[in-house]
Amino acid sequence: MNTIYIGLLFLFLSASASFAQPFAYITNAGSDNVSVINNQNNNVIATIPVGDRPQGITVSHDNQSIYVINSGDDTISKISTATNTVTETFDSMDINNPSRLVETPDGQFLYVSGSQQNIVQVVSIATKQVVDTINVPGNPIQIAISPDGNFVYTSNAFGDSVTVIRTSDNTVVNTIPLGARPSGISVSPDNKFVYIGLRFEDLLGVIDIQTQSLIRTIPVSGSGPNFLVTSPDGNFVYVSLSGTSNVSIISTQTNSEIALIPVGNPPSLPFGIDVTADGNFIYVANINNDTVSVISVPQLREIRTIPVGESPFSGGLFITNEIPIVNVPTLSQWGLIAFVGILGISGLIAIRKRAFNS
Repeated sequence: MNTIYIGLLFLFLSASASFAQPFAYITNAGSDNVSVINNQNNNVIATIPVGDRPQGITVSHDNQSIYVINSGDDTISKISTATNTVTETFDSMDINNPSRLVETPDGQFLYVSGSQQNIVQVVSIATKQVVDTINVPGNPIQIAISPDGNFVYTSNAFGDSVTVIRTSDNTVVNTIPLGARPSGISVSPDNKFVYIGLRFEDLLGVIDIQTQSLIRTIPVSGSGPNFLVTSPDGNFVYVSLSGTSNVSIISTQTNSEIALIPVGNPPSLPFGIDVTADGNFIYVANINNDTVSVISVPQLREIRTIPVGESPFSGGLFITNEIPIVNVPTLSQWGLIAFVGILGISGLIAIRKRAFNS
């Protein structure tokens, strides 16, 4: 390949998309802001002011936005991951102390749980308006959505149940009885199981989605299973144990606990938990330590503790995947592109041959 082609190849490659490292967004309920952690070096790179008492959080499916529930002023802050600034505030909800939220895979709606009023509200992202309100019994505090977006699941803390909502018409299609005080909830990537923490029984419940029934419970070595997340490959469930300052790792292949990992400085009160897209690292918000613990999955141990804001919470999915960044050509590169457009490749080759023969 001659130099002219090499130069053109470099030019067009330089205008292609590259990828930024993923980030963890931590809602700090006590300091009314969000800490942004670079997952490559585990440094806090930004602190973003939001509303009053931010708790629930979710990452948009395109990784371009973060949605934060501000439980103290009943609003949602929309954060741009490109600028790490609040770009919009949603304030149309009729929920006192909204709890958690999820986004539909098509990016059109947010489902927001209102535990105190026994409702879930559906918010249009385009208009920032509530488009539907769904009655859910028993204090729906935590919420999850199926990978295909067809169903939303709520864990009902005082109803000892999980409610199943069909998103096509926002109808409650089932309420599944469980053990005492269900909490954290997650849907497996293959859309076959719903995992649910049972706080008062120190168990992880497993719901079969096809039969919509509780098919087994798995003991955890500690108290207060709180938040949980399923690994990207579906082989593990990671559970924060707020009563014992640990994280429990459950194998979904053997349906048993395979590791118990201390986090923070006890009593750390671990709350929100999420895992990186490659499955290698778990991040845990320690509300009582004002820190975030980083767990290495291959090493099965805490490898870093990161100071953040006051009372870090992060109830939901808070780690972005790799974000595409378009590298825009410089003015000189645009000039060469225009030059190529006028002369064509053959013209450039002819100029090069004339220079070589002179």
